[in-house]
Amino acid sequence: MRGADADPLRMESRAIPVEFLPDALIAGILSGATTADPVRLHGAIVAAFEIHGRSGARRDVLFPALTAARELDPAACAAVRTAIRDHLVHTG
Repeated sequence: MRGADADPLRMESRAIPVEFLPDALIAGILSGATTADPVRLHGAIVAAFEIHGRSGARRDVLFPALTAARELDPAACAAVRTAIRDHLVHTG
């Protein structure tokens, strides 16, 4: 990735193991939220930031996970929203 919008922390997609692709991370976030597993929930969020960079994580993982959580149930949605907000606050 090059240019003004390049995120120096983002890995090239061909180098990303399948368990860290956006769909797998979204599934981890949703699974963590619906099973009350904070390690899985927060781990998937941290992995999204570390592997996809801030803008890629927000666009490709976090916002889609929040959208999907809204369709599950209010408690899962609240857990995802709170966890994402906490991580966004701490990542700047």
